[in-house]
Parts: sequence; structure tokens; C-alpha cells
Amino acid sequence: MKENTKALALIQSAKTNQTWAMLLGTAGGALVGFSIGTAIGGGNPEWAVDLYNEGITSTSYQFQPTFNLNINDTNLGISMNF
Repeated sequence: MKENTKALALIQSAKTNQTWAMLLGTAGGALVGFSIGTAIGGGNPEWAVDLYNEGITSTSYQFQPTFNLNINDTNLGISMNF
């Protein structure tokens, strides 16, 4: 893989994007879950903070890849875009 520098750069970029998506999605999801758990438990959650956490969670979606199927005469490939 190290001979193909373009592919290596794409893989490293994908790993970075995956890390950020995982961090933001986990943090935002946990904080939203905490607010919902507080409401279910009879407490008084801070819904303004919950909206902020929802924003954190939604930013993680921009890092998620999309897959495309590429078919030529005898070749088949899958490409991933970020």
C-alpha cells in the first residue's frame, strides 16, 4: 500500500474522519441520552443544553462515508467518498 501514495493518503484521511465522527457522535449521543434519562427519571433537564448536544451529534454525520458501485466491462469496484 505504501507504494500507492494517493491511496495511502485517502486511507489516512478516512481514518481521521472516522475518529472525529466517532468522538462527536458518542459525546453528543451520550449527552442527549443523559437529558432524556433525566426527563424520564422525573428531573428537570436543561433542554437548551440538549439542543447544543444535538448539534454536536449532527456534525458527526458529515464525516460518514458514502459508497458507490462502479461497474465496467469486466471490472467491479466500490468507491467510498467522504
